[in-house]
Amino acid sequence: MPFRKFQISKRGFTLIELLIVVAIIAVLVGVGSVSFTTARRQGRDATRQADLKKVASALETYFADNTSYPIDNSSGDIQCGIPILATIDWGMTFSCVIGGETKVYLQELPEEPTGTLEYFYEPQDRSANPCTATAFACQQYIISANLENPTHPAITAGLPCTPQIGYNYCIVSPSYVP
Repeated sequence: MPFRKFQISKRGFTLIELLIVVAIIAVLVGVGSVSFTTARRQGRDATRQADLKKVASALETYFADNTSYPIDNSSGDIQCGIPILATIDWGMTFSCVIGGETKVYLQELPEEPTGTLEYFYEPQDRSANPCTATAFACQQYIISANLENPTHPAITAGLPCTPQIGYNYCIVSPSYVP
């Protein structure tokens, strides 16, 4: 019985073939990570816009109850309550004590998704001047946010207001007059 010789195969991948495969994988990972980053940024911008609409809805309920919007603390936080004025930070419950009765307008004022720059609430009188602590003076408002995509259609289409310094997007009360 003849012995069979086992031959060692000299077939395999060359160094060039391996480098090409590694390069293709690197390109796919690069493209995927850029797409993922863009999708996350767009998601946060959509969250910001939805947050501002939620706050606007709560402010409209407050206006319906009080015939005025709440004042601010000049740092963009809402202040409300009679006779005791309370500052409501972003992330806290938007509730006000008026005449001894507490009313909740929003379970939680939304916080900016990245936490880098809080939303900014700016109440105004009918002449677009900043509100003072005078009762019933706040008849309109602007809420500003900073969208991550500077070419977002909401920004490039033209805004109905001028955002606070450092912000690039805003919404206004329905009765807003610039």
